[in-house]
Amino acid sequence: MSSAAPAPRPSTAQTATASDPSLLSLLGQATFVWDLASDALNWTGRIAELFQDIPAETLATGASYAAMLEPSRAVRSEALLNAAAAAGPGCVPYRIEYGIRASTSAPVCWIEETGVWFAGADGRPARVEGIVRINNERHARDEQLLKLSQHDPLTGELGLIRLVDHRVLELVVAELAAAPGVTLSLNISPDTTIDADWWAGIESLMLAHPGIAERLIVEITETVAIPDLDEVRGFVNRLKTLGAKIAIDDFGAGYTSFRNLRALGVDIVKIDGAFVQNIVRSADDRAFVQTLIDLARRLGIKTVAEWVQDEDSAQLLCDWGCDYIQGRLIGLASQQRPWPLAAGAAAASALGQGAQ
Repeated sequence: MSSAAPAPRPSTAQTATASDPSLLSLLGQATFVWDLASDALNWTGRIAELFQDIPAETLATGASYAAMLEPSRAVRSEALLNAAAAAGPGCVPYRIEYGIRASTSAPVCWIEETGVWFAGADGRPARVEGIVRINNERHARDEQLLKLSQHDPLTGELGLIRLVDHRVLELVVAELAAAPGVTLSLNISPDTTIDADWWAGIESLMLAHPGIAERLIVEITETVAIPDLDEVRGFVNRLKTLGAKIAIDDFGAGYTSFRNLRALGVDIVKIDGAFVQNIVRSADDRAFVQTLIDLARRLGIKTVAEWVQDEDSAQLLCDWGCDYIQGRLIGLASQQRPWPLAAGAAAASALGQGAQ
């Protein structure tokens, strides 16, 4: 915080008042103690705000905080510090939540595209999956990116999954409107499938852009348990009524059974890459993936194999009847569109000038 040499370590916390922060007790280069006369809650917020104003250099920050009501004058500063350390586990970083909330509504958010090819074919992608990234404004000079993902545990802890999902929808629809003939898929979490606000948003966007729904694929992540199968089935039916297709993402890693797939009426199953990446070397993975492809075909469901790394894996998948492949073999996510935008398209501002 300050380049000055640290003050001598006191034996007890020195006295300060909430209106006089200059009496801060510095116990080390990054260890501070206040003895506040009042308003400890307000000062907690002010301490947190200090971490929002760190200059643009890239670094990791963290802090712990503890308060003791009416402590005895005999309490040593070490006791307060120990209490702060004990309270640390389980806390959620405040600064990260602030950044995600701000960035999803700011013009620094865009989609990157990763191709999905017909298995065994070359040339152009059959469709493209959109991945959302944001430009961290405090590290813009370093072009540091933060990927927003439903798979990120922090996003779930902070209750931001639905916020991110809604922003993804807006960006993908803007891209579809600007690129006629392109098919895009987007991920949403199971929680979002029963979110009335998200449904109202997609219905409004589809009505505002006739014909786009037929080029949209919505992926429901399978790594999180679907909370209510009946609710999700209703969502799938309503979305398919608009003309969109439904895919189950990361199939094989979560809780969805083939019985659920049949009940939900999904169009596409994406096989979890953890089972695909080693199919050349692992007999168990080969048997598992081949069985999934065969069962899906019998149910009339298209299959996508994720994390395809090499030609040998792609050939096996093609031989087994897998419909599409996705992964390093055909290219990673990129900001560069593999198609031209329609003349006069206004999607650039919606996608974020920071991506250009």
